[in-house]
Amino acid sequence: MDPTLVDSDVLGLRFIREVDVLGLRTVTELFPGGKDTSVNSENLYEYINLLIQDSFVNCTRRQLGHFAEGFSSMLGETISQTAFFESLNVEDFDEMLGGSKDSIDVKQWRAHTHHRGYKENDGQVNWFWKAVESMTVEQQRRLLFFWTSVKHLPSDGFLGLDCRLFIFRASSSRDHLPTSQTCFYHLNLPAYTSLSMMQSRLQMVVQEHVSCGFGAS
Repeated sequence: MDPTLVDSDVLGLRFIREVDVLGLRTVTELFPGGKDTSVNSENLYEYINLLIQDSFVNCTRRQLGHFAEGFSSMLGETISQTAFFESLNVEDFDEMLGGSKDSIDVKQWRAHTHHRGYKENDGQVNWFWKAVESMTVEQQRRLLFFWTSVKHLPSDGFLGLDCRLFIFRASSSRDHLPTSQTCFYHLNLPAYTSLSMMQSRLQMVVQEHVSCGFGAS
């Protein structure tokens, strides 16, 4: 379109950004007096640039400021944020944000899990952990996600989680698959009668389309 043909009558825009937050409409001026300034062919690109700046930078400035303040308090006075981030590589920062992508320590996993309705030396408990040990790393992650909604552990492993995990003895039939209550890190495990049955049921759980849907009961 020829910019000379664009005028305020056609666009009907002002230098403002309108936002709807939980049903409450707010209007922000892109610069002082913006609500009284029409967008036309001469200032159209200025309007676009200011709108992008306000939408993606200015609107998060306060939150990022609080984040930076809190992050600085964690670092203390001995190191600046600049020095801290310069010492990180991409892999380090990715792990801090998204958790470790290393293999899962099954011994730590078991040590961090309590049992309700089962004893530590019950056959079902031993079969369960043997089945977990035989899984690939990706299958273990899917099981963990099914159980807790956490797929990548913090850098300090299970110790970094908010609470311990629990395996509850489920009263449901052995034909049923395990279910979970992810908010509480609860796995409801039927009393399967053999290692092969345990492996078969867990293999069904760690299929991608099952694990991604959780197992909420």
